Amino acid sequence: MIPAHTVQFGAKGCVTWTVDPVRNYRDYKTADADLAFAQWIHGINRGILLPPGLDEQWLISVMHTEEEALRYANVFEEFVDELTA
Repeated sequence: MIPAHTVQFGAKGCVTWTVDPVRNYRDYKTADADLAFAQWIHGINRGILLPPGLDEQWLISVMHTEEEALRYANVFEEFVDELTA
């Protein structure tokens, strides 16, 4: 099992690398910094440029094509697959 929670999945959302859902700042600070960094670097190496942090945040706008949105989702799925392999 991967210690992560999806806060929202849509045009805007984030995944936090925590065992329990984040409800406040103290919860947020328990996020796994190593997993967050690994996921950020994984995306950077595949052309997904997102702000670094303890959570994986994204914003998909009307300017993104469906292919671009799916590319992000596929890169994220690849990261999770590599973690669980």
